[in-house]
Amino acid sequence: MSSVSYNFRIDEDLKNQSFSVFKRLGISPAQAIKLFLMETVERNTLPLPHYTEDIAPKTWNEFFDKYANDQPDDDFLRERHILPAVERDVF
Repeated sequence: MSSVSYNFRIDEDLKNQSFSVFKRLGISPAQAIKLFLMETVERNTLPLPHYTEDIAPKTWNEFFDKYANDQPDDDFLRERHILPAVERDVF
């Protein structure tokens, strides 16, 4: 597997604070970024709890569990011409 170099800019305070954490953990910044990227690929989402709470459901059960109590308002349905088709097919 070939390696590539990638440069990016970050705030100096963020760099210093994060590098301090990496040092305490005994890993290099490059190792930390590689771990983040590997977890992103493995999970197919950002490996951060506050991002994963709102990800799209992966199964129908997850979808129905997540949106079971959501109630779209009448305008939402009428604007998209969904309600007439639903009423025609259901009622």
